[in-house]
Amino acid sequence: MDANTAWAQIPAGVKMALGARQPVGGADSLHFRVGSNRTLDKIVVKLNGLDLYDLEMVRIARGTYDVKTLAERANVDADALGRTILGMVEG
Repeated sequence: MDANTAWAQIPAGVKMALGARQPVGGADSLHFRVGSNRTLDKIVVKLNGLDLYDLEMVRIARGTYDVKTLAERANVDADALGRTILGMVEG
């Protein structure tokens, strides 16, 4: 999996609902900014050893750049990626 594969597996409707932009990633992870949500800055998607995704919602403090994890989900199948991300954000 590369970042492009993970980005393609997130449905376009989910990306639009989140205002997802600026996807960046490498060989086994992807992170992207989320639109006008004041409590959330980025979503991180990582491929784990089970060929499933681990998700993390993070907030980055302005000025100090401290990263705070707001929520995590482990072992998410590619088919459930979009609805899991939306559930985490709306949750």
